[in-house]
Amino acid sequence: MPQRISYIGSGREYVHYSSYELENLRSIDMVEFLGRKEGFTFRQAGTYYECIEHDSLVIYPDRRVWVWNSQDVKGRNALDWLQRVDGLDFQEACKLLMPLDNSEVTTFTKAKMPAAREPPVREKTPLYIPERTEGKYGNVFMYLTRTRCIDAEIVNSCFHERLIYQDTHANACFVGYDENNEIKCVTQRGTNTFLDKPFKGNTRGSDLRYCFKIPCDEADEKSEKNRLYIFEAPIDLLSHATIYKIVANKKGDNDPNSWKRQNRLSLSGVSDVALAEYLSKNPQITEIVCCLDNDEAGQNGARSIYEKYSGQYTVSVRHAKGDAKDYNEILCKYVTEQKQAQAYINNGIGSDTAAYTGTYYRR
Repeated sequence: MPQRISYIGSGREYVHYSSYELENLRSIDMVEFLGRKEGFTFRQAGTYYECIEHDSLVIYPDRRVWVWNSQDVKGRNALDWLQRVDGLDFQEACKLLMPLDNSEVTTFTKAKMPAAREPPVREKTPLYIPERTEGKYGNVFMYLTRTRCIDAEIVNSCFHERLIYQDTHANACFVGYDENNEIKCVTQRGTNTFLDKPFKGNTRGSDLRYCFKIPCDEADEKSEKNRLYIFEAPIDLLSHATIYKIVANKKGDNDPNSWKRQNRLSLSGVSDVALAEYLSKNPQITEIVCCLDNDEAGQNGARSIYEKYSGQYTVSVRHAKGDAKDYNEILCKYVTEQKQAQAYINNGIGSDTAAYTGTYYRR
């Protein structure tokens, strides 16, 4: 049984749990746990479990690890859920799952790897596609090109290909299509820069197997047809494309479509659901480049993908360099420095821009 131990000299108490007890708490089946605690129900999507009430909430095949994309939160077990979603501290979370008194205890099932079987056929939540503002995209265009520093020609190309559009609430909508060119996933991003935490997330009914992606131009002999770059979000994908275009221009390649020489895929988080689907439909891919965020979640996600796919593919990890969190931060820092350098030149302060070039735009 857990033991009460006092902090020396403080008079406070904490509960000591053995490693065996903690392992039992960390191995709780999340599908059952959330079903009994929150009333959530789940359906299988391949080997993953997708919450019917909140379709951006996904539980991994081990039934422990979970990702809630729309809330930008994830964890490895039920203890993480109680701390990161419910706001409990570690002691409170443990006590909730393993009370110290003799009150009735709710026993949760320990997670077990599901036996291989065909996923049950269940009715999916209809996809919600936000209403498009035809012919109007000023808010989204300005947000992407000014605030996010993404190349205007790249943004216009995505508008033309109907990969991006502006909805009636001025949100940016990034569209994911299936192999039949049908919309299966819509990722929204608010463009109001005055909000501390702009709206973002996938719309109801989005199928995470078909997230936002831009394939390479196979007609271009310079295209990297066998390589796939993966990102957590569409904006990072577009930032990476912009950086590649900048690099090409600096090397003397002024082809406006140089950015189309790479295959790029957004995962809408760090789950590999979209990656697995993409690889199954594109057998020519032999190399995966993980360009996930340079934070704990991104590093753990990249490590998980490396461990899962490195046996069959060449997998490399390219987090943002230095103190940058992601590729958009790299891009924005570079653009800002270039503007500062040009301002110095225009004001006659100096012409040496060496300090402002080559710092951030790395592959």
